Amino acid sequence: DKTDKKALAYSVLEGVLFSLYDIADNLGNSKADCIVCGGGSTVNYEFSKMKATLFGKRIINAVEKDVSALGAALIAMVGYGYKKDYALAF
Repeated sequence: DKTDKKALAYSVLEGVLFSLYDIADNLGNSKADCIVCGGGSTVNYEFSKMKATLFGKRIINAVEKDVSALGAALIAMVGYGYKKDYALAF
């Protein structure tokens, strides 16, 4: 009864972030100095701040919000031998 909507929403975002962090941790700690993010969550400034704090990295939000096809294209570029720097320069 004492939890307000704002605190509840924040805890849901925290849960999502800790889930992402756990996945990233199990995949191996990346040496990248930034994380490129896309999708609907990028419009929420507080969520981006939370990501930066938890991961300890700079967050770059893609301008494009529907990034599924863009991500597949970037993975294909890297798979075909393009340098990662070029693939991420969108």
